[in-house]
Amino acid sequence: RKIEEAARKLLSEPFDPETPWKEREEKPVVADGDVRFPTFTTSVGSSTDQRGQSAPPFYIEKMWKPTVADATNKVVVLDFWATWCGPCVAAIPHMNDIQNHYGNEVVCLGISDETSFDSQMLKRGLKKNDFAYGLAIDTSGRLKNFFGVRGIPHVAVLSGDWVVRWQGHPNSLNKDVLDSIVNANRALLAAASDDGSGPPPARWVEWLIDNRKP
Repeated sequence: RKIEEAARKLLSEPFDPETPWKEREEKPVVADGDVRFPTFTTSVGSSTDQRGQSAPPFYIEKMWKPTVADATNKVVVLDFWATWCGPCVAAIPHMNDIQNHYGNEVVCLGISDETSFDSQMLKRGLKKNDFAYGLAIDTSGRLKNFFGVRGIPHVAVLSGDWVVRWQGHPNSLNKDVLDSIVNANRALLAAASDDGSGPPPARWVEWLIDNRKP
């Protein structure tokens, strides 16, 4: 939609044959309607590569530390971790930085499958105030199994349409990666608004309600 404006701007720039040019490294992208999300070819670590796939419905047994009640339109960062995992605990400050930096556009949630989560948190000296993001428990490991996680910590990033966009170690989830996903997610929402289809469904609210059903 902006191609005419972009072409006019480029044509208005003066041409200097003495100025050296350089190639720009293009990132591979995948189209979602009119929106183009970045794709990544880095290793996903000890897990199944689900990038580009729709994730199954969200399921947890308990929200140990509440997060936002509605993750509609937001980028969701799922951190599969455990209290006994040293690298997982070491990554907490980085996850805090992500949540604090992106505010309402990103929702981080740590998910553990430990059956004795409360006592293990106490044993490790971890408190709710140590986390700037929500924590949940799912001893059945439903989402963890979908991602085929065999080693933790493992992070999965999902866009507002609940498609997996990135996977890997939390420390590899840097600003460049998240900025590209957040920007594409904004475009996704804008495109939905422009064509009248509206935003993606309020999945987070629905998931929490579904969790309470027998």
